[in-house]
Amino acid sequence: MKKWMVIPMLVLAMQVAAQDAMRILVTQGPVATGESFQVQYVLGELEESDEFFPPDFKGFRVVNGPQFYKGQTYGADGTLTQIRNVVYTLVALKPGQYTVPGASARVNGKIVKSKGSVIQVVNRQPQQPQQRMLDDYYLKAGEDPYQKIRNNLFVKVEVNKRSCYVGQPVTAVFKLYSTLESRSDIVKNPGLYGFTVQDMIGLRENRVEIETINGKKFDVHTIRKVQMYPLRAGTYQVDPMEVRNRVEFYKAVVPGKTEPEQTIREGVIETDDFRSLINTVVYESSMSTEAVNITVKPVPETARPDSFNG
Repeated sequence: MKKWMVIPMLVLAMQVAAQDAMRILVTQGPVATGESFQVQYVLGELEESDEFFPPDFKGFRVVNGPQFYKGQTYGADGTLTQIRNVVYTLVALKPGQYTVPGASARVNGKIVKSKGSVIQVVNRQPQQPQQRMLDDYYLKAGEDPYQKIRNNLFVKVEVNKRSCYVGQPVTAVFKLYSTLESRSDIVKNPGLYGFTVQDMIGLRENRVEIETINGKKFDVHTIRKVQMYPLRAGTYQVDPMEVRNRVEFYKAVVPGKTEPEQTIREGVIETDDFRSLINTVVYESSMSTEAVNITVKPVPETARPDSFNG
């Protein structure tokens, strides 16, 4: 499966310890143990003959980097300058005060260095319900994104009966459950062969409810609700509905983020990049509802059920 990493050329909410040729940007404020954060070194455009010398991140674990990104910045006089961003993602291991070390590089034959930056690491507090919800779309270091998607995004079909008589209505509801930032595309609607079908609810109604499963609250989207009337006796299958998802995780805590957003669409999948948000990564995942067999019995000659219409 594909994934995309989006890193800004200029990072907001950063503290800066700068030298003219090279500077360091570190996430502002204390970070919690086990929580990832970014360190960014900004310097003039490197040529192929130039070198970047990685620092030794004592007291931290490197989970990503170095990653090199080109950028541009404007000086005080309006001059446009080419820059190079070198980005690391670190995890703090123990509480305390640490100095994120400066780095050095050889640029145009000269060694340039950045200063270090002090950061405070605190113990992670017990999670409140709101924080647990936020953690659903925050991808921690070493966490399996696909397992996280399976735990927090899935589709289900519910039928009110799996055995009925000819002409007796059966209701099927297709739902998407999510706690994540996601965009879902219905790539295949279920085949409902052997039934006359009446649509009751679709995406147009935008039906969303909250449902608690094992103590966790999910946004539950009713994708489709149909009433099916079996035409003849036999066993018939409600085919799976297939859904393709693009899920966006944050690689670091995002201030002010309180609720996930979901979009569900029907039709052709677009190839746009979903979003271009700070410090995000996007994963694709496909899923489907289970196939459901409905056993249809012939109508008894002597006693027809009350709901029989045929």
